Formats: sequence, C-alpha cells, structure tokens
Amino acid sequence: MKLYRILISAPTASFRYPNVMVNYQLSLKAIPYTTVLGMIASATGRHDLSGFHFSYTFRYETLYTDIETIYKIKRDEKKSGVDIGFDYKAGTQHYLRQKAHFPNADAFRREVLYGCYLTLYVDSETIAKAFRCPMYQLLMGRSGDLAKVHSVQEVAVTKTSDVTLQGTLVENPSFTIPGELLLLPKRFSYESTIRQPVDTRPFALMDGRGHFKLHPDYIEEDSVDVAYEKLLRKFDLRNWEFQRKEVVLNLNGFIDEELKTHILLRYV
Repeated sequence: MKLYRILISAPTASFRYPNVMVNYQLSLKAIPYTTVLGMIASATGRHDLSGFHFSYTFRYETLYTDIETIYKIKRDEKKSGVDIGFDYKAGTQHYLRQKAHFPNADAFRREVLYGCYLTLYVDSETIAKAFRCPMYQLLMGRSGDLAKVHSVQEVAVTKTSDVTLQGTLVENPSFTIPGELLLLPKRFSYESTIRQPVDTRPFALMDGRGHFKLHPDYIEEDSVDVAYEKLLRKFDLRNWEFQRKEVVLNLNGFIDEELKTHILLRYV
C-alpha cells in the first residue's frame, strides 16, 4: 500500500488540557487529533475536509515551564468613571474599560514541550501536496509554536497484524491499553462564531517523550547526502529511545520500513 509521509518538527509545542482553568496549564504529552486536523486545515486552507485517513507519531525531547502574562477582566462598578488611556506626562495609568469591566494582569505558568517531531501519514495526495506549500503557517499548538515541514513524499508501507504505538492517541480504547485516559473532541465545528467540539470520546494517550540514541548532527561528513541522512536520523525510530513502554495492539495496520514507524490509520 502507498501512503504519503510528511515529516514535521517544531522547537516548542503546547497542547492545552480541555476544561482546565487554573494558573498552571499542563500540556498533553502527545498531539491531539484536533491539532493534527488543524495543521491539515492550515496547509490546505480548508477546515471542512473529510473522507481521508491519517496516522501519526509524535515525539519530544524534554519539557519546561514558561511564565506568561495574562489579562483577566474584572468588574468594578466603583471605577466606572475612570478615564481611558495613559497620561505619559503625569506618569499615571488609567484603565481601558468597557462600562465597568477592567483588565487585570496576572502571572500564568504553562508547560511547554521542547524538541518536537511529528511523523504524519495521510492517504490523500491533495493533502500531502498542500504541505509542500501551506496556505497558512503551521502551528503545533499556540500561535508561537511554529512548525517546519522537512519532507513530503510517497512511501510504500507493508501490512502488519501487530501495531506498536508510541507518541500518539488511540480513540475508544479498551481497558487493556496502558496510557492516560482523556475525554477529547475528535474535531471542531466552525459553523458558529465560537467553535464547537464534535464527536467527544475517550482517548488513551501514549507519552512521546524520549531522546536520540545518536544525535542527528553527529554524522560522517563523507556521506553521500549529509542533509538527508540527518533527516532520517531525526525521524527514524531506531534512533529514538522512548521513556515509556511501547503499546502493542493486535490490530491490522502498516509499517514504514524505512523509519520503522507503525501506522494505525484513523478515518475522518
């Protein structure tokens, strides 16, 4: 069988836990379906695509906590008469208000994944070609998590009856699958002004954290194609050590022999 393989990386990524509203925002340890479909929408310029299959493996090297400034809206009727703007000569600050609502700055901690790599497979040639010249900037989470496409190519994959999964999510998991259980939407609907979650269901998350066995930059200079060899070492799972134990499922899937990546196709 032939699929299209897209190799993507990003320095940072952060995938917000749904329905968590606290001053310390954790990140999912694998990219959710909604973000993958969001990247496909950015590449193609369409958010209503359907009728295709995809699979992916997400990896990251480490994580850290960043501190951001957020602005909360506070209601205070007593300040409703305060002027708008900032008086630079007097050095006094006034609040920008809408009736009796005022912004209030606060510190916010966010967990960020560092050194991220995404191996994406699709069965649509149209979608694959769109990643060669994306319509919009590709993001791995937030607006600052800029992603880079390294390669888009057609690859031949072979069938397998045992699929080894790491750094991904599995929908509607059985209780025999180890991993963090989460209730997540499969996609978002943009028919209204505020996007709405669609097809929310349980997922099992396999943490993609790990490290390179041999860093991709440590390569012999006399190689025929140094750039391509470095690229393969970045995405070849034989050169990656996952921290968490792999999950083996007795399901019909495929394997990319070149990168030793198992493929479990999901339908959209």
